[in-house]
Amino acid sequence: MAGLSMLSGAAYAQSGHVGVNYSRADFGGADADGYGVDGAVTIQTGNSWNVLLDGSFSDSNDTDTQSLAGTVHLVTRSDTSAWGGYVGLTDTDDTNAYVVGGEYARFMGNSTLALGLGYGSVDDVDVDLYGLNGEYRIFANDNLRFDLGAGLA
Repeated sequence: MAGLSMLSGAAYAQSGHVGVNYSRADFGGADADGYGVDGAVTIQTGNSWNVLLDGSFSDSNDTDTQSLAGTVHLVTRSDTSAWGGYVGLTDTDDTNAYVVGGEYARFMGNSTLALGLGYGSVDDVDVDLYGLNGEYRIFANDNLRFDLGAGLA
């Protein structure tokens, strides 16, 4: 489930990010290679409110699977925490899904605890999704972050 991308702590001074990724999976005789790009930007709307926009594209060369996703977050932030909600859309090989949810982050020096709760639906196959996820983010410096995460869906 998409969501939970609140910028936090030391990273809050940044206006966004761009990332690239590559993955290789070996299924004991079959393998798959994939790649993707993602990015996010924060738009300050005044007072403590911000709009966060994030998106991603991924492609698997071996399975011809492509995915395009985007999420809009409305978040209010103080010096010690942030909370808000989000709505997102995903298109994977002509299968569309949406997700809505809430998120909370607690800033603790060079680390952040972030929690999210969401609901999603894949109308093309009549599937409803519920999810709860959490991350503990450790900022080594302003440009390097390590994440530990867990979720239940």
